[in-house]
Amino acid sequence: MPAGRAEKGRVIHTMGFPLTHDTFGGGFIYGMNDTHWSVGFVTGLDARDARNDPHGNLQRFKTHPLVGALLAGGKAVAYGAKAIPEGGYWSMPRLWADGVLLAGDTGGFLNGARLKGIHLAIKSGLCAAEALADAGLFRLALPRSLGGAELDLPTYIQVIEELGKADASTGWIVNQGAIFATYAARMPHHVARAMWVDTPRAVVARRSTTCCSTVLPGSARPRWPMSSATRWGCRCAPRLAP
Repeated sequence: MPAGRAEKGRVIHTMGFPLTHDTFGGGFIYGMNDTHWSVGFVTGLDARDARNDPHGNLQRFKTHPLVGALLAGGKAVAYGAKAIPEGGYWSMPRLWADGVLLAGDTGGFLNGARLKGIHLAIKSGLCAAEALADAGLFRLALPRSLGGAELDLPTYIQVIEELGKADASTGWIVNQGAIFATYAARMPHHVARAMWVDTPRAVVARRSTTCCSTVLPGSARPRWPMSSATRWGCRCAPRLAP
């Protein structure tokens, strides 16, 4: 939109046009900044009329005098479409099975009455990760003294392969546990305990802006900074190359 034609923070929700009285749906217009509107239209896929066209409804919605006036002089810069789980609590599936956890829209986490989907998608993803952590999935290769399963290498590889068959990214993430176990094995015991026992939610990452890092006596100086949610979380990675 030309500068100043959009209103940042403005929220418009609509009902009715161009839907018939027996079709679920409505429109939304959100002011993203002073040059961009986010415009969309929801059409229930259970509409009785088989000719019901979600895309066509969006196009007709933009011809309404109120919407047309807001969009006059602008142009589309992005377009997308998705199905949303509007069924509510009683339409949610069981959220777990062997090797599977469902989160976000897949699990039906949308509160249609409050128009909250992203919030619940993020929270359900966090809860899924915490459930996996509580089950010990990220500690398979850690020593038993640090609360890990201390799996032998062939068994560990088999576990990663099976996880990878279901979801490659999950297999990759769990595989990082082997790297963390290597770090733990190269640290003084009190440091390893502080990171993986006293702070069980600590995650070793490349950088952190939320903690201070401490150079540990006797630790190798890595080629890249390593940090975590604990005060021990820096310069504890082994040197991988001269």
